[in-house]
Amino acid sequence: MQYLQFLPQTLLELSLSNVLERQTIKSYVIGAIGAVECLLYHLNRASGGNESKLSKIIAQVTRKELLGKASHRYEELNRFRELRNKVHIYELRDDLGTDYQSFGRQEFRDMRRILHEIATAPALGLAKESADVFKFLRAKLWSEDA
Repeated sequence: MQYLQFLPQTLLELSLSNVLERQTIKSYVIGAIGAVECLLYHLNRASGGNESKLSKIIAQVTRKELLGKASHRYEELNRFRELRNKVHIYELRDDLGTDYQSFGRQEFRDMRRILHEIATAPALGLAKESADVFKFLRAKLWSEDA
């Protein structure tokens, strides 16, 4: 989580080229989906699941609605799982599937929102007063942030 707090500050404070900004966002998304995977793994284990592959964990968490019904967008978890898989050299890509085109500000915003929602989900049992530790995930970085 410390690294995930460091990367947005890097984006904010440094004048990065488009390529370096997108590679920083890629590092963020990959690290954040790893944190999400860890949280979902433990949530799924606590509910009796024994899967270790992220796609199966997501399927179980979705089927059991372990994060609730309305507040979490389960289909987005698979979108980010697929983005994470772009680090594998053997993954087939179409001509438009480059890293540069896959990791942008929208993916960064969405991943931060998802990580915040999951990290502070009531199902994980975090006390409300402890949720402030994740407020850095909601900070605005760019003028177009809502």
